[in-house]
Amino acid sequence: MGLIDIKVLYTWNDETYLTIECKRITSIDNSLALKYIRDGINRFTSCKYAPGHAFGIVAGYVICGNPESCADRVGTALGREPDDETGYDSNFGWQVDDGLVEGKRHYRSRHHQKIASNTIELIHAFVSLN
Repeated sequence: MGLIDIKVLYTWNDETYLTIECKRITSIDNSLALKYIRDGINRFTSCKYAPGHAFGIVAGYVICGNPESCADRVGTALGREPDDETGYDSNFGWQVDDGLVEGKRHYRSRHHQKIASNTIELIHAFVSLN
């Protein structure tokens, strides 16, 4: 279906919001990592979500394994997906961000939104549910 999972409005303007897309993820196989990319990240790059926005968030709900291994799996799979679909900025890369929330590791990636002629930075948060 592809509806925004969480939309945080932070002004009175309906076009000013933060999109949070939520995906299940596991560190033991690639199928959910590919869904994370194709049905998560690519919704931002295609401008289905957050067209022209500077930031978005993808939350990975870790259902099996550990968050670091899941992040590694997504980062590796992202580098193998077609750039014309992911808009992935390989020069920026898949960056570790330990400064966003104290004691929590996050990741960042940048993607080109062709339709909006924009670059969006995605913050990736992997949350363990097991």
